[in-house]
Amino acid sequence: MKTALKSLGNRSTSFQTLATLTVTGTASDTSGPVLVNSSVTPTALNLESGPTTAKITVQLRDQTGVQDPTVTVSHTTTDQSFGFGSMRLVSGTVQDGTWERSVTIPQGSATGQWKVTLYPLSDTLGNRSTSFQTLATLTVTGTDNPTPVSVVPGAVVFFDGEGTKDDSYTVPSTDGVEYLVDGRVAAAGKYPGTGILTVTARATAGYVIVAGANTEWTTTFSNAEAPYAPPVVSPFADIATNQQFYKEMAWLSEQGISTGWAEANGTRTYRALQPVNRDAMAAFLYRASTPAPVL
Repeated sequence: MKTALKSLGNRSTSFQTLATLTVTGTASDTSGPVLVNSSVTPTALNLESGPTTAKITVQLRDQTGVQDPTVTVSHTTTDQSFGFGSMRLVSGTVQDGTWERSVTIPQGSATGQWKVTLYPLSDTLGNRSTSFQTLATLTVTGTDNPTPVSVVPGAVVFFDGEGTKDDSYTVPSTDGVEYLVDGRVAAAGKYPGTGILTVTARATAGYVIVAGANTEWTTTFSNAEAPYAPPVVSPFADIATNQQFYKEMAWLSEQGISTGWAEANGTRTYRALQPVNRDAMAAFLYRASTPAPVL
């Protein structure tokens, strides 16, 4: 046989049949899957109380095996559509089985008629059904733009204790409200507090904050320690609790800076009016250093 395509670009004038093959074996599969039956429940949906869901069910048969079918739910007069995706085999086999998919229509979606569409079916050999099929028409009611629910944010609670280790703020849990700290949403709970802190509140989708309600809370956490409270019973036998500088002497004793004298009878005395030697003063200053220097 001469070359069909020459290097000069000359071409033969037609296709040529070289042979005819005879294929034997099991019965051939040249048809796409068949829709045996379908159901969509419910077909009447109401969005006034929130999103609503419809369950789509189909029974399919194919000699070789059905590929997962695809469905979508679309509004007839707008571009809104939901639920596009593959159905799931819930019973039977890929040769004769039942597939399901649940589709949720959110609150606020368009009302009116929605079509449930089954995409062209195909099997594992590539055989396809020839067209899209409408399984049902849903009737959706409810307000397209529901009236938002009015809410009052719960108050943020601050606790500014003595010092800093116990300082905290508590974010409440309020339906329809989220709280922000430094521009980030903070979940309900207790958090450590420090410095200047501002917490703001805003409404979530479907809610509105009542006019005049407080939406911002600010505080400055103090790092001041609590004032020293001396013991109600003097640690020294010769110092009364109402004596001048009692609080200072008690503090020096508690800090281990100036602890007085241990007496033979088991008590301690401070000897407040006794002169202080230079060596004792050096010891006091050393003990008062924080941290104490290594000598």
